[in-house]
Amino acid sequence: MYKFRNHYAAMDKYFRNQDILGNFVDNHDNPRYLNQYNDGRTYKAALAFVLGSKGIPIIYYGSEQYYRGGNDPGCREPLWSSGYKTTDISTMLARINAVRKATKYYLQTQVERWADDTFYAFSRGLVVFAFTNRPEQQQHRSVTYHPYKEGQTVCNILYPGDCVTIKGGVLPVYLNNGEVKVFVPQAANKRPQTSNKKPQATHKKNPRMTDDEVDDLEAFDLNDFENFDIDEFLSLNI
Repeated sequence: MYKFRNHYAAMDKYFRNQDILGNFVDNHDNPRYLNQYNDGRTYKAALAFVLGSKGIPIIYYGSEQYYRGGNDPGCREPLWSSGYKTTDISTMLARINAVRKATKYYLQTQVERWADDTFYAFSRGLVVFAFTNRPEQQQHRSVTYHPYKEGQTVCNILYPGDCVTIKGGVLPVYLNNGEVKVFVPQAANKRPQTSNKKPQATHKKNPRMTDDEVDDLEAFDLNDFENFDIDEFLSLNI
């Protein structure tokens, strides 16, 4: 996945500020990603990268419904026929976007933390993103170049209970089945059960956020990590 590093270096030659460039996976002029590549795992990773990386994220409608239309006008499917279902993609996008809004990590410099052929990680502030392009293989990296302190517990916002503690300066990252992980620090007064394995997540059928839950979500200030309760955040019905 060195191509990301090479891409950013190349773009620096032409643009003074890559943060003002638009990033997208799908658009209304071309066949959708899933029409060309029949792998929802890599699709989710690509969408998460758009939301996390430098640039202006653009999520084309229907992406959260796994739309796979072909050439225009096939890529402009009606959304109402989907029933506006809650999917794993819509949940992922909502969680990442909530953290993006609360932390304003888009104002932080993107720092490459690891790059090799099958794994790529970067941070923006205290938010760390990890990706792989080989969903058929488990990826494990011991990341020593990260923004966290020794003994600090960090949690993956996409899976409740998926927390690890920094020991010996190492952030252990395990990616299973092509998953994406987005780490943020756990509150200092919490004592979560830490694990390097992906927990079995449970999902309600078509969950909807209540008005109170929306207010609670908007009230989170992830810049104040000492008081941030990620377990409470993950309990929100997003």
